[in-house]
Amino acid sequence: PNRCVPLYTRADRIANQMSAAASSSSADAAYAPVARAVEAMRQSLREAPERFAAASKDVGVLQKLLRNPADQPEEPRFRKLKLTNATVARVLATTGVREVLEACGFSADAEHLELRMEATDTAAVARLSSAAEAVEAAQRMLQELHWIATVRDEVPSLAARPWAADGAAHALVQACLAAVSAPASDPLALAAKIPWVRRLNRLMFSAELQECRSSLSPL
Repeated sequence: PNRCVPLYTRADRIANQMSAAASSSSADAAYAPVARAVEAMRQSLREAPERFAAASKDVGVLQKLLRNPADQPEEPRFRKLKLTNATVARVLATTGVREVLEACGFSADAEHLELRMEATDTAAVARLSSAAEAVEAAQRMLQELHWIATVRDEVPSLAARPWAADGAAHALVQACLAAVSAPASDPLALAAKIPWVRRLNRLMFSAELQECRSSLSPL
């Protein structure tokens, strides 16, 4: 039997591959402003430890504001945000949130931020879904940094250092391991280890403490 693939079939396959590549490239280009806005928000919030708890909550709301129209694009109420709503106003005051929404297609009038999108616009829906995932990752980062900052405040040797998000997880892991492995020859010294054992247990098993576990892995 003739096993040759007809030329038109090969041509169609190549054309389909080129079309898929072009679509992927176009989608990447459309998502680029969203990625930049999320990253700018993330970088700004990670250096404000006094705001970690509140910012984590607000970023969680942002994630829902993006996820709802992505999951239910046919529902108009998820595409319009009332600016006078107390929760919306609070979330919009968080650094970078408005820019993320605008990059995703929301635009403002006097009373609303509105997402002007057709329910059948699959590219816009995919962009919203990707943005929601990126914002969810930013929320997990803030949750981890909040825990790290809270532990730092409890430990004078760590609290005395200037805050820097880069390296904060590594410094905490090192402090945990040093405290747990230090010699303890009396009950008071043993008792002092207990909080550190609890911290070490949490950073090993809490889902949001990914950077801490990454710092622990090579040790």
